[in-house]
Amino acid sequence: MVLIASLVLFWTARHGYWEIVVAMALDGFGVGCVYAVNPLQITGGVPADETGSAMSFYQLVRTIAHSLASALSATVLIEAIPRGQRFPTDHGYRTAAALNTAILAVALAVSALFAARTRNPATHDRPALPQAT
Repeated sequence: MVLIASLVLFWTARHGYWEIVVAMALDGFGVGCVYAVNPLQITGGVPADETGSAMSFYQLVRTIAHSLASALSATVLIEAIPRGQRFPTDHGYRTAAALNTAILAVALAVSALFAARTRNPATHDRPALPQAT
């Protein structure tokens, strides 16, 4: 939610240097929180003998997501550079922020659905695996 707030701020308030600094500080705080919490969630949610594989998969997915997000943002901004100019238009920055906000909102909704499902075992539609004795 902090990342969404930073993007909404960047999307709507970029008229002064301090607004951009606040948006980027929020963004850094949000990314730092995600990077601090996700490994704890992973290690707490998988068996100890699968921790290495789970963390490796997390790193792979995180790297791919960064690459895709960077390429998508760069594409939007490059398309917003008027012919003969050096920088994107304000509309390009707003479009990139809106697109990234929408992606994060969908990710938040999906995460909330997964969290609700794991908190309420009655909603699981598959039978429980037998426990080893």
